[in-house]
Amino acid sequence: MADAYLGGHLILKPVLALPVCGALAAVLAAALLWTWLRWRQPVSGRRRAVLILLRIGLAIAALLLVLRPEIAWEGRQEVRGSVAFLVDATRSMGIADVASTHFAGELARRSPSEREALTRTEAVRLAFLSSVKPYTELSNSCVIGAFAFGTDLRQINNLAPSPEDPRTDIGQALDALAARTGNRLVAAVVVSDGRVNLAGGPTPEEAAKALAARGVRVHTVGVGSTQPTDRLCDLAIRDLRAPGRVFAGNRAAVRGIVSALGLAGRPVKLTLTVNGKPVEERVLTPKSNLLVEEVAFTPMLETPGLARIGLEAAPVPGELNEGNNRAQTATRVEPGGVRVLYLESEIRPEGKFVARALADAKEIDLDRRILLGTSAAVAAPAAKDLGGFDVVVLGDMPASALPADVTARLVERLRAGDLSLLVLGGSHAFGAGGWAETPLADVLPFAIRKTDPDIKGPIRFTPTAAGLAHFILGLEGPSRGTSAFAAMPLLAGASGVGAVNPAARVLAESATGQPLLAVREFGKGRLAALTVDTTWTWVLSEGDPQGPEHHRRFWRQLILWLAGRDGRPHDDVWVVTDRLRYTVTDAANPPAVQVVAHATAPADDTKDAAPPRLQLAAPDGRTEDVPLSAPGAAKGDWRATLRPTAAGAYTLKAQGRAGGAAKQGETQFFVEVQDLEMTDLLAGYETLKRVAAAGGGTFRTLDGLGQLIGEISADRQPVYEPQVNRRPLAEGGIFLAILMALFAAEWGLRRVWGLA
Repeated sequence: MADAYLGGHLILKPVLALPVCGALAAVLAAALLWTWLRWRQPVSGRRRAVLILLRIGLAIAALLLVLRPEIAWEGRQEVRGSVAFLVDATRSMGIADVASTHFAGELARRSPSEREALTRTEAVRLAFLSSVKPYTELSNSCVIGAFAFGTDLRQINNLAPSPEDPRTDIGQALDALAARTGNRLVAAVVVSDGRVNLAGGPTPEEAAKALAARGVRVHTVGVGSTQPTDRLCDLAIRDLRAPGRVFAGNRAAVRGIVSALGLAGRPVKLTLTVNGKPVEERVLTPKSNLLVEEVAFTPMLETPGLARIGLEAAPVPGELNEGNNRAQTATRVEPGGVRVLYLESEIRPEGKFVARALADAKEIDLDRRILLGTSAAVAAPAAKDLGGFDVVVLGDMPASALPADVTARLVERLRAGDLSLLVLGGSHAFGAGGWAETPLADVLPFAIRKTDPDIKGPIRFTPTAAGLAHFILGLEGPSRGTSAFAAMPLLAGASGVGAVNPAARVLAESATGQPLLAVREFGKGRLAALTVDTTWTWVLSEGDPQGPEHHRRFWRQLILWLAGRDGRPHDDVWVVTDRLRYTVTDAANPPAVQVVAHATAPADDTKDAAPPRLQLAAPDGRTEDVPLSAPGAAKGDWRATLRPTAAGAYTLKAQGRAGGAAKQGETQFFVEVQDLEMTDLLAGYETLKRVAAAGGGTFRTLDGLGQLIGEISADRQPVYEPQVNRRPLAEGGIFLAILMALFAAEWGLRRVWGLA
């Protein structure tokens, strides 16, 4: 039968169902009442009352036997507390950099060479062996749990687990310990080299603080050397960076980060290769046992295409890990020599500073002409001369300054995709300069009229969302994006223009929505219109130290975009990735390689090009087809995302048809697997100290492990657990004695009184 709870302390465990018990109680009560009312023997009222009370007692005892009641109350009992030892089982624990001076007894049987340095795991094992006495005392009073941790927490049978985990996550280990242990846990001891390189959950400090809130003190024990010594020798290329693209004939700024550990006074040879051929060498001689230095190279890149760049450090004797001695990346080498014709009708500050910025770019060949005075006719280009230029810049000049046939030829070549055009603002530009009556008005990104009023300044040059994502406005440096332009001086004004053409994109505007920079494309021909003419003030800004560099980059990237040198290939079929070098630090979370494959659309704009066939060749030689998603933002673009996990060079090939012929594009990208567990080989005690402080515990080095165990044993506080106590009311000798006494008393009195 189900138990019945009456209040918080009385529990019934009936033999029969409660309704039956109730009926039985009613029958007994009726029988007793009938006995009282129908008593026929001659007996006094007092004796009759005594007998009735005895029978009531017997009836109650009978009910208790059926209902089996119990009294319950809460208490507590002392139990054995538990102490958890969490031992680092990651690969860095296999580094042999621990001096053996504290383990002389345990190492007495080893050869002298074997005593020089111990692995961190071996040192932990010997430290526990040296602490047998306090450890035994602790085990007599507490339950000890041994755990290994790295990428996860697991219970072990010994305190020196094999160092094989690829990542260290102390926070996850402490969090998992809290989840799998109850209130008996009184202390946790983390034994580690302190190199945390994975954060799958709370930080180590947060997890330690959560345990401390439960009354669990978290102690930490550091193992391994925090200072470089000649016991630990390693050489590594930590990073290798190169520009995403370089114009042919220029030098690429290649920078590598070299780390040398334990190599004081020993020369290190570095070799830079381009497409597998050595091009530069460098020798470094570290002055101390710890060297982290950036090394710069400037290889000349002359052949257009993809240049594979590698940096390798020659192995040194006794090196811990030769697998990190090399790194590779790549850069795209593009044809240089962008030919620019810059036309103006007067000498202005804007023209001078723009010409200076463009002249500093080696890949731009600038021809600046001022159509002023009697020499204007001689300086003005003829229509046939335009074939010698890739980009034409029309400065602040009226339409009358340029021969009509030249203007018509400019627009014709722009529409044909043979030329790109940049139109600048000013008092004689756009509608104010009479350009509304020329063919140029039909191709501008916005409508223009002769009556368009100029926009008075000051004006903030603010990129739009489309502008921030565009090549032209991709500035670099300490500040980027809107923050970079927000630091630049306000502009004096802008040319007034009309409604924006639906085929155009506005990349920058004023606070009132006035277009300041807009672009439009005609196949391979590109057009940009800049309605301001005081960007030269950016160079002279005192409040923006990056002003001159931002001005130079803006104008250089504006011209390069117009010339189609923005990294987007000009072939009919091509494939590119968002980067050329990727790093894998966790196989479970590989990098996302964004791929764009392109096939030029047919001449009939109502039809889209069929997606090209995209194939990926992995470093192991395997080839697989890559599915492409819906077309991208540009016509003919198709996208895919790859997630490689293996290191090496990958090749992407796109095959498609354009112009009735089969065509192919190809690119490469490189994947480097970075072993974070072996990147920083020195122990890091600062993290362990912070964990101990957050957990209310103490930090010790490995030689203080025995003392720590002894202190935990001595400071052990009693641990209590709640306990529910129950006492049955209808069981045991006392109840039986009371029942027998009631029977005997009732029978005996009736005999004595002559009623039996």
